[in-house]
Amino acid sequence: MKLTEKINNIANILEIARNKYLSALEEIKKDIKYTSEGKEELESILLIQYAEDVKEANNKVASAIQEYIDSNNITGKSENLLNLNDVLILLKNLNTKLTDEELHSISQNFEEEFKTMNLLKREMELNGYSCDNYPKTFKKLNSKTEINETIKKLDMYKNNYFSNYINTPCIKYSLSELSALENEIGQLSVKYK
Repeated sequence: MKLTEKINNIANILEIARNKYLSALEEIKKDIKYTSEGKEELESILLIQYAEDVKEANNKVASAIQEYIDSNNITGKSENLLNLNDVLILLKNLNTKLTDEELHSISQNFEEEFKTMNLLKREMELNGYSCDNYPKTFKKLNSKTEINETIKKLDMYKNNYFSNYINTPCIKYSLSELSALENEIGQLSVKYK
């Protein structure tokens, strides 16, 4: 199930509960068998219960988002800096600059070691190479960086996705925004492979 579908299901359940609480609050206001103090006490109890429901729903959303982040975040392989050292020595000892194809074939063994590839990129830039001329070599690194930066945008949705204010719809953020992020991450993931 997609992340937005999970959150939409949680939102629908909470919205149904919110409407039931609102109906109960209206009944309490209309009921003549309670004193004004009794009505205030019942209303307070209902609002506290609604706040607890919102807190539980927010926790479920935060958990769903974190699961999504964990399953889509690209971490890469463990690092082997000996590979990098060999490539750097080769780059420094050559009289000519390598082509993208040549550097890609040399670095292919560690292209998913993202820290290593970042170090390679930085060293190349320090030695006068323009890494923009090496799209094939740095394709996975650039895609991984773009995916992880997009995934980080989901963090803002983890905290208090739903509002505690009972008189407005419970959802604070647009599901279409979240869906657009989810689709963007999916497209970037295809590009990564």
